[in-house]
Order: sequence, then C-alpha cells, then structure tokens
Amino acid sequence: MQGNYTTVLMLLENGANPNLYDSRETILESPDRKAALCKACFGGFEDIVFLLLEPKYGLSPRKVTMRIAMLEAVRGGHEKLAMRLLDRCAWKDPAYLAVLHGDIFLTAVEYGHESIVRRMLLTTGDPRVTVRHNDSLDHKHPNRNDPRTIVELASLCGRASILPLLLDNGATRTHSALSHATRNGHVDVAQVLLDHPPLPGQEVDISSMLNGWSPRKKRPTRDDCLERIETPDTHSLELTPLHAATRNGEIAMVDFLLKRGANPDAVVEHRTYNRIGVTALIRAVESNNYEMVRILLEAGANPDGVAKTLPFEKPIYIAETKEYYAISKLLAKYGASPFDTRTSPMGHHHRDMRHGNGCEKCVNESRKSG
Repeated sequence: MQGNYTTVLMLLENGANPNLYDSRETILESPDRKAALCKACFGGFEDIVFLLLEPKYGLSPRKVTMRIAMLEAVRGGHEKLAMRLLDRCAWKDPAYLAVLHGDIFLTAVEYGHESIVRRMLLTTGDPRVTVRHNDSLDHKHPNRNDPRTIVELASLCGRASILPLLLDNGATRTHSALSHATRNGHVDVAQVLLDHPPLPGQEVDISSMLNGWSPRKKRPTRDDCLERIETPDTHSLELTPLHAATRNGEIAMVDFLLKRGANPDAVVEHRTYNRIGVTALIRAVESNNYEMVRILLEAGANPDGVAKTLPFEKPIYIAETKEYYAISKLLAKYGASPFDTRTSPMGHHHRDMRHGNGCEKCVNESRKSG
C-alpha cells in the first residue's frame, strides 16, 4: 500500500476484491489486519480508507474488521482518522463503544502516541483499564508476567513521557510496573515511577517498590493452553526489580536501583527447583557478567550470599565450577570464603563428572587464578 489513490480507484473499478489480504505476513496476525483497509489505516491514507468503505465496492464492514482497522490507525499515530473510524464502527452500542475507547487508549499507550492518550483522557479514557492480551498487545502468547494494568503496559514499552499523564489522572503505580521497567532497562521509566509526585491519598512506599517481590501470577490452566503455543516460563522466580535487571544484564538499571536504595542482598526463592537464598550477585555470577558482579560488590553485596544460601549456590562455588576465574578472583578480593573442591559440598563429585580424573587440574587452575 503506497497511498496511490488513482491506482486503488482503477483497481476497484476493474473488479479488485477489497476483502483479500496479504498471506505472506506472519500467521500470528489476524487476516483482518493484513487486508487493504488496515494497510491504508496504518499508513494514514484517509482518502483511500473511505474509498474502500464505499458500499459499491463490496467491502465487508464486520465489527472485527472495522475495529482492527481503527486500531491500525492508532498504531500509526493518525488521531483524526482513528476518531472518524470510531464514529463509524460504534453502531450505537454504548457497551461496545466503551470497549473501543479502552482499546484505543491501550494501543495509544503501547505505541507511545501522546496526543491520542491526552485526547482519550479528556473524553472517556480510564487510566485503571485492564489490559486484554489477546487484543491489545502485538504478541499473541502472553505468559504470567505480561502487564495487567495500563501503567505496567507503559512501563514495559518504555513510555516515560506518557506515564506522568496516567499517574496524574489517577492510575496506580505498582511494584510490577517497576519490575517491567527494570527487566527491560528503561531507566527513565523507573525514575518516573519512583520520583513522580503522588496524588493526595496515594502515598508511595519507595522501599517496598524497590525491594518487594513481584506478585506471583496465576499459572495458565490446561484449557488456556489448548488453543495457543505455550511459551517457556522464563520468569518462574518471584523477582525483586534488582534481580530482574541483573538477570537481563541491564547494568545501567542495576546501578540506578542500587543508588536509589535497593537491597543488594535481597533474595528470591523457588522451592520447586530447590533454589533458596538466591541473591542478585549469584545471578550476575551465573551469567558471567564481570562488570555486574563488580557493581554489586561495590554496593555492599555479601560475596558469600546470605545465611540461607545453599552451599552449592554460593557465588564462589558457581564461579569456580563454571571456570569463571576472573570473577572468582574478584570475589576473593572482596572477602569471599576460600573455595576448596575437597571440602565444598558436591564440588569434588561435580568436577569428577566434568573432567574425569582431571579434578587436580581444576584445583591447580583455581589456585593460579587466586
């Protein structure tokens, strides 16, 4: 769709079917999104849009087609076109009109179109609207950690300029919103969530937001999984913002959170996988991120983990068994307990399995790195 009105008119006059769609695109998208009408809406070609909608050309104006076309106009940032289509597809149904208003609001936030967000807030936009994953987000297979509120959606997408509008109109900042921002490295969003002045009666506990756990989401049921591909559960641990940023390698975010008062020794647990007392430092060591380890140690992280950290979860044990000798040396510099394969739980057995009779070699390498 190149926006050539004359060519489109010629094709329609010669019997072209406006209901056909481009089958070359991703199968995860609805065919309605790939039709000519939606392409024209996304491109903002108003003259072509209303040419296609003329009854004589036979376009099927189904509710779903018109709704998706309207949201394509919002995705493209074409406010005037989206409002004109809204007037056409409401069908004088107040309940459906409210749904469309919510969809426009969510889509405008997701794609960062501030003017449309302002317009919806001035009309009927509700900043407490709930995200509907099968409609609002581009991906079709959400997991338990997808955003549930519009503030979480804005945080996930990095919309720092839109967040103040939402918060000033009564939206609630949550710990989950901060976690979405931190795991994706949106430092500017995290700063808005922590620093934006709250409305009267909406006091914000900064310490709780920085060091609290993300609430565990309900696992999808078997019926939920029948009609969609189940994505791997990559966020099975209950995470603090610091853990989320550390696991994703967001060094700038980790530095920001530590300076704002995040506890470097906060722990997460997942007893199903026997992971108890896991700190952000352990995460950094596991990912062989030397710079992250250094930042955490300088911020006061305990090089030996916490009291309930299991012996084979200790940072020095992980670094030595995975042969991250530079990190092992750094941990020792900051006071980590010495590592010895002859006395460390599971250490000797684990190295035997990896190197056969090469345990002595591992010990020698460890001593060289120290």
